[in-house]
Amino acid sequence: MKYDRVPANDVAEGSVTVTRGVAANLLSVIDQITSSGDGRLDRRIKAVQDQVTNIKNRVTDIDKRLLLRKEQLFKRFFAMEDRLGTLNANGQFLSSQLAGLSNNFL
Repeated sequence: MKYDRVPANDVAEGSVTVTRGVAANLLSVIDQITSSGDGRLDRRIKAVQDQVTNIKNRVTDIDKRLLLRKEQLFKRFFAMEDRLGTLNANGQFLSSQLAGLSNNFL
């Protein structure tokens, strides 16, 4: 608060200026930051929580896609193993047939 004093012989005129102190300004800023529900801090916390939720959802989606891909690859692998077994059996059969033919001609 500021008060300009006028000498006693003049007409009583003056001015009063009221200013907020540092503590009052600091309190106002802290209230803006921490006010419940609509303060900057609450908005920032909400934004970070939303980001965490979005990231968790993305991780869940990626896990599902990876599981599907894993199942597809296992099916392909087992199908190739089955074909390889069939080819090996056919190869052994043909080898024995060729061996039998060569014994017949000797």
